[in-house]
Amino acid sequence: MVEVYQDEELAKLVMQRDAELRAARGEEESMWQLTSRYCIPRKAFFTEKTSYNTLRERQILDSTAPRSAELFAAFLFSSINNPMTRWFDFEMTGQEEGSRNPAPHAVTEFIGKVRNRMLKAMTTGKANLYSALHEIYLDLAVIGTGVGYVEGDPNDLTSLRIYSHHLSTVVLDEGEDGRVDTAIVTKEYTPRQAKQKWPAKYLGKSIEMAYGASNFNMQPSQRPVKFLHACFPSTDENWVKLLPARFQTARKWAHYSVWVNTQDRMIVDVGGYASFPFFAPRWAKAGQCGVYGRSPAMTVLGDILMVNRMAETVLRGAEKLVDPPLVAIDGTLVSPVRAHPGGITYIESGQALTTLLPPGASRIELGEALIKERQESIREGFFVPLFVSPESPVQTATATLQQADERNRATSPMVIRLQSELLDALLLRVYHVLAERGQFPPPPPELTSPLKPKYMSSITASVKQTDALAVQRVFEALAPWAQIDEGIFDAIDIDKLAGIAVAGAGAPVDILRAPGKVKEIRKAKSDQAASEATAAAIPQAMDSSARLTSANAAMMKAQRG
Repeated sequence: MVEVYQDEELAKLVMQRDAELRAARGEEESMWQLTSRYCIPRKAFFTEKTSYNTLRERQILDSTAPRSAELFAAFLFSSINNPMTRWFDFEMTGQEEGSRNPAPHAVTEFIGKVRNRMLKAMTTGKANLYSALHEIYLDLAVIGTGVGYVEGDPNDLTSLRIYSHHLSTVVLDEGEDGRVDTAIVTKEYTPRQAKQKWPAKYLGKSIEMAYGASNFNMQPSQRPVKFLHACFPSTDENWVKLLPARFQTARKWAHYSVWVNTQDRMIVDVGGYASFPFFAPRWAKAGQCGVYGRSPAMTVLGDILMVNRMAETVLRGAEKLVDPPLVAIDGTLVSPVRAHPGGITYIESGQALTTLLPPGASRIELGEALIKERQESIREGFFVPLFVSPESPVQTATATLQQADERNRATSPMVIRLQSELLDALLLRVYHVLAERGQFPPPPPELTSPLKPKYMSSITASVKQTDALAVQRVFEALAPWAQIDEGIFDAIDIDKLAGIAVAGAGAPVDILRAPGKVKEIRKAKSDQAASEATAAAIPQAMDSSARLTSANAAMMKAQRG
C-alpha cells in the first residue's frame, strides 16, 4: 500500500510564505510589467497573464528603449564575461594585485587546474552559462533584478546545470546582512515530467491518479501540477525542525531545499546545499527599502512612456498630411467635423473641395525634434553613449582613456555590486559543487591561505589603464621642477611604478622580476660599477705617483747642486 503524506506543516508554511512574499511585492510587479512592456515585451507577463505567443511588441511605437536595453546587456556581457577571454582567476588571500612575490609553483599549478576545470564545467554540456548570464543582464537592464540557479548534473559528475529564472516565478527574501538567502520558485510539471524528475518517489495523489492507481505505464494526463521549490538557510530553525522524518539526514547543510506539491500540500523531496544555489544580482537598491533592485529602465521610465506617446501623435499628424481630412459641399446638410485622416466634413457653401487643415498646420518637424531629445535621454539612461564609440575621427590614446575613466565613474558602483552578488556567488557555488564531486586535485601543502576570485574584464583593465595614465600625468607635472632639482623624483617608488605601468599596458605580471632577483641584479651592477671605478682610478694613481716621484727626485738634485 502506498503511504500518503498530506497537510504537512512545512508544506503549508512554504505555501503561506510564498503567498506573503508575492503579496508584499504587488506594486513592484506593476512597475516590472510597465518597464517590460516597453523594453523587453517577451518577458512582460507579471500582472498580465497572456499567451506566450501573443504579439506583445504591438504596443511599442519607438524602439529606442528595447535597443538600448539590448546594447546595455550586450556590453555587460562582453565586458564582464567575454567568452573569448579568461574572465576570472584565483589568487591566495593576502596576495596584492600585481605583486612581484609570485605564489609557489605548486600553488600556481593548482590554481590553474581549478580555474580550467570550473570554466570547462560552466561552458560545456548542459551548463548553458552564457545564455543564462545574457538573460540575467537583460533583466538587470529592465527590472533591476536577475535570478540564476546552479546545480550539479545528476547524470554526469563533471557537468553542471545553470538556469536563469524569470522573476515572475521567483520570490526572494534577505537575511540580516542584506544578502538574498531565501528563494521560492514556482514550477509547473506535467505528471510525466514529475515522474522523470522523481522516478522513485511518491509525488501525491494528483500525480499518481494521472497514471492510474495501479499501473504507472498508462498514458498520464498532461495537465500540469504546480510545485514550489523553496531554498532557505539552516539558521531558519523553525523550518528546519519541521523537515519530515523520512527526509532527515545526518549531515547539517548550510541551506536546505524543499519541493512542495501545492495541489496535495505535501513535501515531495528534501535536499541540502553547502552554499546558496541561487544568485540574485541587483543593479541598484533603494537603501533598505525592499529586497528587489532598481533598473536603468526605471530611471528613464517617464521618457520611455513619453516618447511612445509622442511617436503616436506625430504618426497621426503625418498620416493627416499624407491623407488629409477634406471639406465638401452637401447641400443643406452639415455633418460633424471629421478630422481623422481621409475624413470628409460636409458644409453649406459654394466653395470647392478643400482640406480641413490648412498647409503648415501640422508641425511634424517640431514633434520629431522633441522625440530626438527624449530618445537621447533614454540612451543616456542605459549608458549607451559611454559604451558605443561616437562617429568621429580617430581619437588619441589619451582621449580614449579619458572616456574609459568616465565610463568607470558612471558604472563602477553597480559593477562592484555585480561582482559581489553575481560573480562571487556563481563561482563559489560552482566550486562547492565540483569539490563535492571530487573534480579537483588535492591542494598542495604550500597553499596556506584560502583562494579568492579575481576578475579580468575590460572594465577592470580600463581602471588599470587609468592608473597608468594618472602616473604619466604626475611625471608630466613634475618634469619642469626636475630641471631645478632632480631629487624631486626620489619620493617616487620606481619599482611600484613599473608594476602599475605593466598592469596598465595589459602585459602579464610574469615579466616583472621578483624583488630578490632585482636586488641581486642591482648589487651586481653596483659591484661592477665599483670595480670599473677602481680600475679607472689605478692608472691615474700610478701616474700621480710617478709624477710625485719625479718631482721629489728633481727637488733632491736641486738641493745637492
